[in-house]
Amino acid sequence: MFPFPVLVADIGGTNARVALVETPAAPLEPLARRATADFAGLAEAAASLGLSGARRPRALIACGAGPLEGRALALTNAPWRIDGPTVAAALGLEQGLLLNDFEALALALADIPEDWTRPIGPPLAPGAGPRLVLGCGTGLGVGLLVEAGGARLAVPSEAGHVDFAPADAYETMLWGALDRVEGRITPESLLSGPGLARLHAGRERIEGRPPSGHDAAALTACGLADPAGPEAATLRHAWRLIGRFAGDLAITFLATGGVTIAGGVPPKIAAFLDETAFRAAFEAKAPVAAPARRIGTRLLLREEAAQLGLAAIARRPASFALDYPGRCWKISNADGNPMIILEKEQGVIRQIESAISAYRQGHFDVCITLAGAAEGMLADRTAPPHLFSLLLEKGMELGGDRASIISELNTMRDWLKHPTQQLDHRIEIRQFDAAVMLARAMSKISVWSEYMDGFKSELIDLFRAHDDDKKQEQS
Repeated sequence: MFPFPVLVADIGGTNARVALVETPAAPLEPLARRATADFAGLAEAAASLGLSGARRPRALIACGAGPLEGRALALTNAPWRIDGPTVAAALGLEQGLLLNDFEALALALADIPEDWTRPIGPPLAPGAGPRLVLGCGTGLGVGLLVEAGGARLAVPSEAGHVDFAPADAYETMLWGALDRVEGRITPESLLSGPGLARLHAGRERIEGRPPSGHDAAALTACGLADPAGPEAATLRHAWRLIGRFAGDLAITFLATGGVTIAGGVPPKIAAFLDETAFRAAFEAKAPVAAPARRIGTRLLLREEAAQLGLAAIARRPASFALDYPGRCWKISNADGNPMIILEKEQGVIRQIESAISAYRQGHFDVCITLAGAAEGMLADRTAPPHLFSLLLEKGMELGGDRASIISELNTMRDWLKHPTQQLDHRIEIRQFDAAVMLARAMSKISVWSEYMDGFKSELIDLFRAHDDDKKQEQS
């Protein structure tokens, strides 16, 4: 199913870890760790490896820290949007597959070497019970592994974004002093890397200490330097909170196969882990404390575990209960030629989502071209008025009257698609122009994807600021 060599990539909000599996029998070969901020997307990061000849990848299996939508994924804590078929075309791949990062990590749970872990209290029980993984990094992810009919099935989750409540009088005071993220306190807002800084700042407020402004790295350094200091106390508190949240998840799923604590943050703060306090928080689940006590816990010390799961998929795809026909990037016709199958509206959504991604990266020319292509695909459709019409009806100036706006947009689109002698050899494209073209394209489709809907507020904020500037100029 996956022709070798296979490139495997674990993409987080901060880093992308890339490795190669040359043959089904070959070991996983780590290649590079790339900062996501240094590249426009996965295709560019993979191309930077310079693999060629017999080592040139023929397939790519990747996981990313964000929710999946079909064959695409938008990172939650970075501006990358990964569209599988687009990546396959850019890299000349024969096949590819995209997973949520904790889906991949869950699939690897049964293969993690024992020396990659540290037990926390009772060891994991042998057998085929559900296994849970919780990881803290730039964000916080959760995945579950179950086995059925001899195949492993991973259940991805966004449990890091559930509400998180205080458990005692101290935490009740603390919760009132915490900085909220979009109005909420969640496990991710407290236990991710950025969350540790929020936790410490809240503790400083209620304990009457001046703000230190420490991030997670500074907290760790200070805690190691002074184990009796306030930074060390914050990190010990964080471990109790991790234990409590892990215990909640363990009894939610009856994870009798054990719970693994993973991610980039926990190994770095392992010196502050009090196993007795962790297990007490994990097991305090009356009236179901007895089942919680029987569930083992461990700390994963290595960051390559998700890549183990990706490599296992490449080697033994039949061992995993994945919807390969629905999720693989390329399928073949009767002649063996690669192809993808799209309905018209899917194609439009893919064009608009790619246009949004280009807009966010400052590629306004690419944004206008893709948005124009999306409009062309819907030339025979009349959708109900959506964002573009609404903005005009609200009286936002947008730089001129409706006819002049549309004429200017069409000129830019035509210049980019098929320049002629009648058009200038040079054109100026502003961020605002790309935003209006996107709004127009989005207004022609009646059902938006989650990625499109999440972009709406950015457009409205930009238009509102532009409208205010125009009104100030006129006054």
